[in-house]
Amino acid sequence: MNVRRGAGMPALIGAVNFDGSINTGLTIRTIRMKDGLAEVRVGATCLFDSDPAAEDRECQVKAAALIPGAARRSAKAAVGLRA
Repeated sequence: MNVRRGAGMPALIGAVNFDGSINTGLTIRTIRMKDGLAEVRVGATCLFDSDPAAEDRECQVKAAALIPGAARRSAKAAVGLRA
């Protein structure tokens, strides 16, 4: 895991069910704005039967969906508008 001081960490949400099963998920789409720049982070939950190429494509799609919003916010910050 790549961890930097001050960087956001992914969050985990989950439940342990009465039958003993566990269901968990990660927050795997984040944008960090600092000094008018956006850092877009995405990830995937890889399981034993995951297809690495498909997981990579999924991450690219997730990042592509976040970039327009980050760009708009960054542009507002550049002209002094409240982002």
